[in-house]
Amino acid sequence: MSPAWPANQSEIAAGATLSVNAPGENNSGSGARGLISDSRSGADLFNHLISLQNNLLAGNQAAITSNDVPALQKDENNLLYQISNNGVVQSRLNSAATFASDTSSSLDQMISKASNADIVQTMVQLNEAQNAYQSALQSGAKIMQISLLNYIPV
Repeated sequence: MSPAWPANQSEIAAGATLSVNAPGENNSGSGARGLISDSRSGADLFNHLISLQNNLLAGNQAAITSNDVPALQKDENNLLYQISNNGVVQSRLNSAATFASDTSSSLDQMISKASNADIVQTMVQLNEAQNAYQSALQSGAKIMQISLLNYIPV
């Protein structure tokens, strides 16, 4: 009996993880289903194919009909499960990639809007602010007529 290997998890979005592996064999009865052999579904593809080969070589049609055909149907169902599960994983990855792309595009637009400035307009506003500051300093000096000589004792 092989151990139930923990499925690797990959984070595909904030708070969303996805299992990215399928064991070839899982006879533990828990965890991810085995691709080739799985005790829960009764799948054991290689052994069932060997049994079919042996019964074909022996000409044992009764064993083929009663044992091999139902066993191979279990294998087929297990493989269909694995294929459909792979399709679900691919769909989730595509959705996560689309969401990430849309989010990235939206963030790029927000950053561009926030950081892009008209350099000419910005320079005009800076010069206006500097001129206003200089004018305020000159006006204050004329109004107050303050000199360092006023504070020197005679």
